[in-house]
Amino acid sequence: MRTGREFCSHESAGALTAGIVVFVALLASSPTLLPRAGAGVGAIPGDQTVGGPAAQSTLGSPPRTVAGGTTGPSGSHQGGGRPTSNIVVTFQETGLLAGTTWTVFMNGQVSSNATTVVFTEPPGYYYFEIASVGDQVPTPSSGELNVTGPPVFVSVTFQSGYPVVFIAEGLPSGTQWIASLSGTDLIGGSTNDTVVIDAGNGSYNYTAFTLAICWSSPPSGSLTVDGGPVVLFLRFTALEFPVTFFQSGLPAGTNWSVWFEGVLQPGQARGGAIRFSATCGDYLFEVGDVPGYSWINPAPYAQIQISGPTSYEVAFEPKTGFLSLPGDTGYYVVALLAGFTAALVAAGVFVRTRAPKRP
Repeated sequence: MRTGREFCSHESAGALTAGIVVFVALLASSPTLLPRAGAGVGAIPGDQTVGGPAAQSTLGSPPRTVAGGTTGPSGSHQGGGRPTSNIVVTFQETGLLAGTTWTVFMNGQVSSNATTVVFTEPPGYYYFEIASVGDQVPTPSSGELNVTGPPVFVSVTFQSGYPVVFIAEGLPSGTQWIASLSGTDLIGGSTNDTVVIDAGNGSYNYTAFTLAICWSSPPSGSLTVDGGPVVLFLRFTALEFPVTFFQSGLPAGTNWSVWFEGVLQPGQARGGAIRFSATCGDYLFEVGDVPGYSWINPAPYAQIQISGPTSYEVAFEPKTGFLSLPGDTGYYVVALLAGFTAALVAAGVFVRTRAPKRP
């Protein structure tokens, strides 16, 4: 028979044993309290790949090339999601004289007279530009960085730039056009016939274009800068656009015509139209006579502006009154009657002046 003390002791021991079991189970299930097998001392919680061996920290990992530079060893770890702390981005230059100030634009402007320009940014994609320093041109001069892991290092080389001169031919004065060297941020725009871009030694692809739709852009090409200036002539060609005249007001089958810049083009009213082609500009045109109809226009000619495919409606209306006879017949009849009337008046005056006087 158990005594009351023995009963209490056994009950306490059972409760203690159950508590230890629960505590051990909690330790085994929590990575923050008990390291997993193979993680080692000092392993970072959550730094493992699910279903595989424990992941390793990237401390001491070899550098990798990024956008013209390299990324160095990382103080952050991989696995467990994208890092959320800020990442150091370092631009390091060579080629400038000691103490020369140079500038990098990336999420704000930073200038330095040292050999490095340093940014500290949260993870993300960043576009950068590097300004020329006098006649010294950077390579790369622009680019995009994927700042999502280790610190990023971008190596920048400055070298003497030489003028690359693009000369446009065929564009009217005042037309905006642009020339660029690909792989760099070297772009120039102009409203005259010349664009000048400074570029360091090397090979470049170039393009030139205008936003004006009236001219076609010259083909792209390549060039090499080798210790001196380069001059290129670029031919822009005027484009021709269709010019269409259509009529309204004439009966089906009625002939009509248009004079456009001195060229006569006949047309039929049976669903057809009169077509020309012309480059951009202002042009005068006339509409030929149609018997019994007149062109609804206050002047014998009109002006049309071409800046792309153009259509123009020529409206006719029936002539009214005596002068509606075909062609110029009405005018000839009027002139004939006027002449006949004048002749009768003159004959009457002559007869009266020649008549003998009565006694």
